[in-house]
Amino acid sequence: IGHPARRRTQNMVGGTDAQNLLPPALAGYGRSVACGKGERIFAKHGGEDTMALVQEGVVYLCAENERYARGILAFFRPGDWMDTSMLLSLRHGVCYFTTKYAGRLTVFSRKDLLRAAAVQPQAMDIWNGALDELAQAWLRHSYMLQQRTPRQRLLAFFRWEAERQGGEKDIRLPLPQTDLADYLGVDRAAMARELTRMKQEGLLSGARRTWTLLET
Repeated sequence: IGHPARRRTQNMVGGTDAQNLLPPALAGYGRSVACGKGERIFAKHGGEDTMALVQEGVVYLCAENERYARGILAFFRPGDWMDTSMLLSLRHGVCYFTTKYAGRLTVFSRKDLLRAAAVQPQAMDIWNGALDELAQAWLRHSYMLQQRTPRQRLLAFFRWEAERQGGEKDIRLPLPQTDLADYLGVDRAAMARELTRMKQEGLLSGARRTWTLLET
């Protein structure tokens, strides 16, 4: 989830060059916020904050309810935009953003964005583009969850990741396999078994966080 004009970093967990991630039209606006590993952020509603750009680390949007202790509804990597108002509209129980790794965000209030747009009209395009990509990501995740088998969900995810990572078949997973299972709504052991079978059948190669999609 992020703006298509950004320059994609190859490091999914941090150590990125923040100068490459903040669009020039928003330079000088917003504020930098450091986050510790496992820290909950915007846990209530974000207050005056509207959007946040992930500069370093990986952030999860999680939900807790009677169905599961923690479900990962979305994840955000360096260069991705987060809409903090999502916490007001979700109906999944207790929802919150949390950092997987220590990282850093650039946080914008609505006033920040409007001030930037008054000087740089492209700022509004960036904002609208980020919201459009967030909506598309929700649709894609919903599509994955509609797939009946772990294999179908995994293939849908790998194809999406290949597209997001520039059409490459070599894919660097942005989250650990245990968290990927939560995101896809698949039992962790069942997902591990399915990955093994897919490797044996020549659909995938790799292990842990680096995979190659062999089928198209």
